[in-house]
Amino acid sequence: MFLKGICKKTSCNLVNFVDKYVFILISIILLLFTFVNSSAAQFTAAQFGDYGNVTVMEVEGNYDAKLPDGTNNDLPRQVIAKEFYRLHKDEYDFLVIFSNFNFAMPAGDADAYYSHVKNDTQGIGLEIFDNTSFYGSNGKLQGTVDMGNIAGMTVDPFDPDFEHTLSTLNHELMHRWGAYVHFREADGAGSIALLGKKTESLELSA
Repeated sequence: MFLKGICKKTSCNLVNFVDKYVFILISIILLLFTFVNSSAAQFTAAQFGDYGNVTVMEVEGNYDAKLPDGTNNDLPRQVIAKEFYRLHKDEYDFLVIFSNFNFAMPAGDADAYYSHVKNDTQGIGLEIFDNTSFYGSNGKLQGTVDMGNIAGMTVDPFDPDFEHTLSTLNHELMHRWGAYVHFREADGAGSIALLGKKTESLELSA
């Protein structure tokens, strides 16, 4: 597993986090191979085989993060997960996905993104839910991470720029347990300041 043993300054704690909690669980990396046909009505995935800790698949269909109506394009991730579990045990918390093609991220400036599959953790501002059955998992899978086109990532652990790849992956994994707490300012206005991002407007229920 390429994560183990890489520890540089600020990334050290993040690497230790991964080693401690998800080292084995994310040891399978999915590499999507071939092109995206955005006009395809369906999405298909077929495994080529395992190469070390990497499972290679050939896929066809629309892999953009969002559908034209703005909703999440979850179906391709579900198809990929089911194809993965067809030949692998259901013992992984996360499936980390690289492609060899470009696709639209949920935000134009995003390097990667996390998709929730299950949440059984109370107190972080997310409802409790379990969508694992849609992915072919029996309650084990927590989420998927799309890392984008591997051509734009440094994957050599001895390259100094690998720290960016590692930090990106760790950042996405943190979304699994990160706080999603909204609160009201003194003037009653809704705020997501605790989330570390900005928005033009926010509505909170009473």
